[in-house]
Amino acid sequence: MSNKQKSFPRISPNYWWLLRNKAIENPDDTFNVPVIASLLNIKPPSVYSTVLPSLNQFEMIDKDGKLSERGRKWIIDSEYKDACVDILESIYPIELLEDIKNPDKNRIAVENWFERKTGANRASVLQMTAAYLLLWNGNPDGATTKKTFRTPVKRRRIIVVSSEKKPESQKLFTPAEEAAASVEPAVTAKRAYTKRQSKMTALEAAPQQEIVQDAKHDVMHDTKPPVNINVQIEISADTSTEQIEAVFSRMGKYLLG
Repeated sequence: MSNKQKSFPRISPNYWWLLRNKAIENPDDTFNVPVIASLLNIKPPSVYSTVLPSLNQFEMIDKDGKLSERGRKWIIDSEYKDACVDILESIYPIELLEDIKNPDKNRIAVENWFERKTGANRASVLQMTAAYLLLWNGNPDGATTKKTFRTPVKRRRIIVVSSEKKPESQKLFTPAEEAAASVEPAVTAKRAYTKRQSKMTALEAAPQQEIVQDAKHDVMHDTKPPVNINVQIEISADTSTEQIEAVFSRMGKYLLG
């Protein structure tokens, strides 16, 4: 095939297994846009933009949405790997298949190849890579042996501290207590509660001091420090284009108002 191809399948592994399970249960069903959208719980535009083109490139379904000969091999465990090999050899150029050995252990090289050959954005490159590795693996048990969901990201507590130095007599914590609080803030705060309360009582008479309390921590300072918010987003390789757009849309809504 031509090495100048600019488009490769971008189907999510989650969608792949859902479609296969559906086909196994009802091999004579028609896989049209409404059926696929309902099964995958996505909107029709997403079916048109990623899922349907991928199924057509895989030659899994015919023009009427019925399983093709390859599609029927795909749903049989003993023939699943052969179906994946047929797809790899019919869609992907020989330079990718032969030059990058063990792509599951050399994922970065595969991502770079798709980025270089297609010029696609990062999200699309990750989706192409995920689809390629899915086929290369050729394991019909992949839906049960591989994790297909994202691990929740642990929230980290952010402590804002004024850069202005205060006299030791006005500090709520000793240096040793502040160092411990940066490691285990919740435990240290609980242990130091009584001591902090007594110090705060003594400090109430100090002039030009302002005590700011919010739901997470107490900070004592003369002037309010600026607050900077950094947002980092980790996007899974099998995230659909619709889901990515929804993430950024909600970010704009909640961060910018």
